[in-house]
Amino acid sequence: MKRSVLACGISWLALALFAVGASAEELWTLQKCIEYALEHNPDILAAKARVDASAEDVDAQRRSFRPRLDLETTTGYYDGVPVSPFSVIRGVTEEGLRTRHVSGGYLYAAPTIRVPLLQEGAWFGLNPPTVQVAAQQLSVDRNTLEVNKDQTILNVSTAFWNVLKNRQDIRAAEEHMKSLRLDYEIAASKFKEDLVSKNDLLMAEVRLATGQKDLTVYSNLATTLMAELRFQLGLEPTAPLALADESWTQPPLAPLEDLLAQATSNRPEIKAQQARVALAEQERRRGATQRYPVLSVTSSYGVAYDFESESNELWSTALECTVPLFDFGATSSQLRVLSARVAEAEKTLQSLKNAIAREVLTAYTAIQNQATEIALQEKIVDQSVENAQVIRGRFQQNLLPLSALLEAEYGVYENQKRLAQAKYDLWARHLELARAVGALPFKK
Repeated sequence: MKRSVLACGISWLALALFAVGASAEELWTLQKCIEYALEHNPDILAAKARVDASAEDVDAQRRSFRPRLDLETTTGYYDGVPVSPFSVIRGVTEEGLRTRHVSGGYLYAAPTIRVPLLQEGAWFGLNPPTVQVAAQQLSVDRNTLEVNKDQTILNVSTAFWNVLKNRQDIRAAEEHMKSLRLDYEIAASKFKEDLVSKNDLLMAEVRLATGQKDLTVYSNLATTLMAELRFQLGLEPTAPLALADESWTQPPLAPLEDLLAQATSNRPEIKAQQARVALAEQERRRGATQRYPVLSVTSSYGVAYDFESESNELWSTALECTVPLFDFGATSSQLRVLSARVAEAEKTLQSLKNAIAREVLTAYTAIQNQATEIALQEKIVDQSVENAQVIRGRFQQNLLPLSALLEAEYGVYENQKRLAQAKYDLWARHLELARAVGALPFKK
């Protein structure tokens, strides 16, 4: 009996530990949210599909410069005399035979192989401009994917911390409501004893209603913020999502020169634009190859059979060369357009570098300014808390009216909200700096 009771107790303990472990596993940390979003966010999936398509295009363009083997087959029926212009004019075929009436069926088959020797200025299809254009487009799409990842990490992190900040706002509003209810009860009690005026009682009611309104607004905002986080993760709007409370520690601030250098080397936007510059240059190079000759070898082995006599066979090999002579300036005009596009891409790259440097500088100075703002708000909170304690003591001694106490406690609440907002703004500035230098957290 004792053994069965002990076994039952162990089983219940195991189930309880399993439930605790399961509930712990269900909590979503910021890292888990980011990793999930990078695998399921629709924008990320679309960008990955574009990368896959570009990779396939590179392979397809490379294969287009390889030898090609075709089989041409024809079967049919002839009845009449030859109708070529030469036979009509001269009455003989190209071979010099007199035209005559023919009738019968035939079957023709000819495997043909074409080997490109010189095309787009490249021998044997080694790095032709068309393949390089496709390769640069692949580089653009890959770096664009990294840009989308950075934006997704930024959006998920912002949505995650917005939810946590909203939780802090709700907790602060709930604590403030406790103080407001206590003040209202004191005011109601003193009003019954004719120790405070009705105006003081009504003021306490207004403060209580205001606090209730703030709490309701924060509670309703929680639903909107959670929906935004689910959207960024690629989840259904009503999917269960329990977030783990995480603390944030301010990282050390690196020198501005190092941050600017890091941004230039890390930002995927710069890498993508550099790939666009290379893409435009390859497009210009491909346009210039229209002036180059095209050289290829074509070999064919044909077999014809008329279903009655013996079959005829013909083996042919030809070296084909096409040399552009004059196109009335069409190629020159196209090259001028392509050169202008190269210049545009280069200017855009420089403009992008300047804009990113401006982002780094703005975020860097904003962090310094926000740190001083937090230091000021902390002192203001300490002073307002001390002032509220003094006023409460004087109110309890009937030296100050209830309105003074309500104003003091509301001032504490407002100052604490400003401090919380300042800390959140500091985190947001650090996140903006990490985005500006291309060093967002949890990016693989």
